[in-house]
Amino acid sequence: MDRWMDRWMGRWMGRRMGRRMGRRMGRRMGRRMGRRMGRRMGRRMGRRMGRRMGRRMGRRMGRRMGRRMGRRMGRRMGRRMGRRMGRRMGRWMGRRMDR
Repeated sequence: MDRWMDRWMGRWMGRRMGRRMGRRMGRRMGRRMGRRMGRRMGRRMGRRMGRRMGRRMGRRMGRRMGRRMGRRMGRRMGRRMGRRMGRRMGRWMGRRMDR
């Protein structure tokens, strides 16, 4: 799960940052940022996913980020990711993330 998230987030962040910073820079930064963000997002999503995927994972991932990042960020990212991930990971994820 972790590795998959890292790779996928790396690509996604790379695209977003690429537009802002110029493509060559964006791709390099995007991958590096993507790995870091991937892990962070994983932890933040852990609480919601934890019940489905096992509490062990949810606790490890959920506690650290949730409080620090705040809800505003979580909601914004959750919606955007929910639609994308919903298609890939199956409908139940999409439904959970969208709300």
